Amino acid sequence: MSHHKIYEDHRTFTRAELATELHRLAIQLESGDEVTYGESGAGASIAVPEQIERELEIERTKDGAGVKFELEIKWTTRQAESPVAS
Repeated sequence: MSHHKIYEDHRTFTRAELATELHRLAIQLESGDEVTYGESGAGASIAVPEQIERELEIERTKDGAGVKFELEIKWTTRQAESPVAS
């Protein structure tokens, strides 16, 4: 499957700022079918279906000095074609 990047953002947060960002996303997921992204006022939104796939990966660096916590959420934007009955 080929991917086309819609948006990318890298930032440094405090724990409290990250919690606020994750809470904002959680509220949007609970209250509707869209999440917003981008800078305040200039951002966009993307539709999120009822069923999504979530992957969580936590790794320690080889030297033990760092940790990577990766949360991936993905879904299909179009329904798979059903086989035609003969």
